[in-house]
Amino acid sequence: MDLIKKILTKLRSYFKKKINVKIKLHSEYVSLLRKGDLIDLNYCGIMVDGIAKEHNIKYYEGDIFRVSLGFAMQLSKNKMAKIYSRSSTQDKFHVMLTNGVGNIDNDYNSDDDLLMAEFIATGCGEMSLGDRILQIEITDVMPKVVFEIVENLNNNSRGGFGSTGK
Repeated sequence: MDLIKKILTKLRSYFKKKINVKIKLHSEYVSLLRKGDLIDLNYCGIMVDGIAKEHNIKYYEGDIFRVSLGFAMQLSKNKMAKIYSRSSTQDKFHVMLTNGVGNIDNDYNSDDDLLMAEFIATGCGEMSLGDRILQIEITDVMPKVVFEIVENLNNNSRGGFGSTGK
């Protein structure tokens, strides 16, 4: 019974843990709302020659453009951030992240290290200041990996790319 109590205490402690992240605001349109498992990020302006210009934008299919997310942050040494599209971003705004997922290293952490995202437009659309366009996840960095070079892996072949299902 004591073992179960210890395990439950550890689990409660684990799920109550909070991650402290320092942020420096560069825009009044940052909300950092958490309505689910991830934190929403807002459109805070278009990047022009490395400077965020706070105004609404219109774009056309094929346009590639970079936007400001309105803040810089400092993560703990053992944390990193991942930026994803919201599930509604493609339908509402007709854009996709050019890199699929944005990875933010914990050493991207100065006052001027503004969080940004680059999109490609899959159709015509527009973004207004404050629109929720992306989500961010703060997670642990990957542990050290040591690769071992071997002559054979001694496993059966699965058949190649896309071969696990019909």
